Amino acid sequence: MNTFVRSSLLICLLGLTAVPSVAQITITQADVSRILAPPNQVFTRTDSTTTSLNIGTAGLTSNRWNFSGIRTSYFQVLRSVAASGTPHIGNFSGATNAFRLDTTLQGISGSIYQYLQASPTELRNMGGMARATPFPGVTVELRISVTPNEVVYKLPATLGTVWTTGFTNRTLITLNGSVLSDVSNTHNASYRIDAAGTMLLPGNAQAAYALRIRKVNFYNNNPVGGYIFLSKGGALVQVETNDTTRTSGTIAITRNKTTWNYAIVSDSTTDVRVGASTPSQFALRQNYPNPFNPSTRIEYSVAKEEFVSLKVYNLIGQEVASLVNENKPAGTYIADWNAEGLPSGMYFYKMQTRPTDGGQGGSFSATRRMMLVK
Repeated sequence: MNTFVRSSLLICLLGLTAVPSVAQITITQADVSRILAPPNQVFTRTDSTTTSLNIGTAGLTSNRWNFSGIRTSYFQVLRSVAASGTPHIGNFSGATNAFRLDTTLQGISGSIYQYLQASPTELRNMGGMARATPFPGVTVELRISVTPNEVVYKLPATLGTVWTTGFTNRTLITLNGSVLSDVSNTHNASYRIDAAGTMLLPGNAQAAYALRIRKVNFYNNNPVGGYIFLSKGGALVQVETNDTTRTSGTIAITRNKTTWNYAIVSDSTTDVRVGASTPSQFALRQNYPNPFNPSTRIEYSVAKEEFVSLKVYNLIGQEVASLVNENKPAGTYIADWNAEGLPSGMYFYKMQTRPTDGGQGGSFSATRRMMLVK
C-alpha cells in the first residue's frame, strides 16, 4: 500500500512536450490542471537495475540528463477521474482531482483512489482510500491519511523555487470495522529547484527542457536524499540516494530504484498507444496486475511497422482471447484483457509479428505467463 502512496505522489507527470525556445521554464496551475485532467493516465514505472545516475550541476546550465537507458522492471497505471464522482469524495473535501489504481492484493481486486488539491500556489496530496467486499458480509477498507496535506509542488515552479512540507502518513486497514493494521510514518521534507537542462527519456528522440528538484526528506527522523527531474509537460524521473549533500556528478541510487513516468491520453479503447515515440526494439512486458481478477493490462512495443498478433492461451494450449490482430505502426501500446467467465489458473499470452505484406520472417516472438485468481 505504501508503495502506491509514494509512487502516486508523482502524479504531475504526463508526457513530453516540445522543447521550448528558452532553457528556463515555469510550471503553473494551468499546466498541472491540464496534466491531471480526465481521462489522462499516468504510467508509473520502476527500474530496479540502475545503480547510479549523473545529476549534472546546479544552476541554469547546459545539463543534458540522458535517461534513455532506463528499463521497466515494474509498472502500474493511474487513471485520472473526476473527483466529484468517486466513492470516497466525502472523506476528502476540497479535492480538485483524483486518480484511480485498479489492483489485486492477496487475491482481492479493487480500486484505490488518491485525492489531490491544486491551487494557484500549490499541488497537495490529500491521501487515498479503497473499500472491497471479497465475500458477502465481509468488508475490507484501506484509508491513507496525510495530515496535514503534503505539498507535492509549490506553484508556480521555476528555477530557485523552494518549499517545505511536514506531514504524517497513516495507513489504516480494517476488516468489518476492526483494525487489522495501523502504521504511521512522519515526513519533514525540503525541496529546492536548483538546476535546469534537458532530459531524454526511453524511446524519445527529442529532449525536453526540465527542472531539477533537490529533495531532502527526514523519514521517521532518518534523512533520505533525492532528485526529481520534471518537464513542463509533466515527464518525470525520480531517484533516491543516501547522499544528502551531493549537488553534482554521479550519485549512488538507494535500493537501485528509479521511477519515471509519461502519459497516455485516452481511456476508452482496448488497445491504447502510449505516446508517439519510437521504441528501439520489440518487447512484450509482464502484465499488470498479476495475479489479477478479472482484468489486467499488457504492454508491448513495436520497433517498426509490422502485423502484430497478441493472443491468450490456457494451460492446454487453447486460444481463449485475441487481443491484437492487425498492422501496428512503431510505438508502445497497452492492451486490456478481461477474463470474466474464465476459471482461475495459469494463462499464457503470446506476441508475434510479421511483415505487413504478409511475408515470412517476422521480427519478434515472445510468450509470458499470468495468473487469474478468483
